[in-house]
Amino acid sequence: MTPDEIVFATLRTSGLKGTKVGWPVGGAPPLPWFTYKHVKGGEFFADNSDYAFMRRYDIDLYQREPNDEEVERFEEAISHIGPYKCIETWEPGESCWITSYTVTYHPDN
Repeated sequence: MTPDEIVFATLRTSGLKGTKVGWPVGGAPPLPWFTYKHVKGGEFFADNSDYAFMRRYDIDLYQREPNDEEVERFEEAISHIGPYKCIETWEPGESCWITSYTVTYHPDN
């Protein structure tokens, strides 16, 4: 499996629907759901050589209203990908809560 396929399959263990980057116009299922995208590498250099390559992903969890159980289940799935940071915001244009995660994937996780 590719890193993208591994990340998607791991996120799906949360029980939520999701897609890479975004849904087609008018094609999004009812909330909650997630999107993910590979944003950049996380190269780690040591002793003048490429020591490790880790991919970074932006993952967004969309919810109509905050639900701690959904968030805990989703964060449990993310924890199997790698270390992450998150921030929660209200998006008035979408009328939903978005919890945004930045996670670093490494094949040894």
